[in-house]
Amino acid sequence: DLFITYSSHLSMKLPFAATALLIGAVRALECPSEYMESMSLHDGELTFSYAIVDSSVLCARLERDSEGWIGLGISPTGTMSGGEAVIGVPDDLTVQKYNLSGDSPRVSAMPDEKQTLMLTSITQEGGKTIMEFAKNLMEDGEHEILTEGKNTFLYALGPDNTLGYHGTTRGPFSLDFAGVSMDMSSGKFIN
Repeated sequence: DLFITYSSHLSMKLPFAATALLIGAVRALECPSEYMESMSLHDGELTFSYAIVDSSVLCARLERDSEGWIGLGISPTGTMSGGEAVIGVPDDLTVQKYNLSGDSPRVSAMPDEKQTLMLTSITQEGGKTIMEFAKNLMEDGEHEILTEGKNTFLYALGPDNTLGYHGTTRGPFSLDFAGVSMDMSSGKFIN
């Protein structure tokens, strides 16, 4: 038997064959090394680069021109209340999923079993902050990210490297992923 640790929160003991399959599945997911699609947000302070991989995963790279935490949320209403977010916190070196609400606290980390992000990183260099992650489009009990049709997202930029109030550096935006789906086995975009 092989003992593995996932996200330093969840440990499990699996037979060797099951572990080999699990490790093979994790290695199979790749995000593109160069994103073909991106958009500028908050007067150019934030660049959101993205691709839908194998019609089931959102690969994302968010780069801001300053240091501080970064948040990307999905909310059908375009407001924090009832939304969900991926937030990268440089001081903690974490990229995790959070529930958003209209009440205090407005942001709370999802339970460990909901922390299903892949290929996460948050780095800072040359005065910039870069957050990367991959997220399944459909997850039980969470808002679906549509491959075609309008998705309403939120972004927020923190004033420093510790998660806290974002002030006015935030806002909603809409995005339709039609035409940006990539088949990673061929490296080609699916029309």
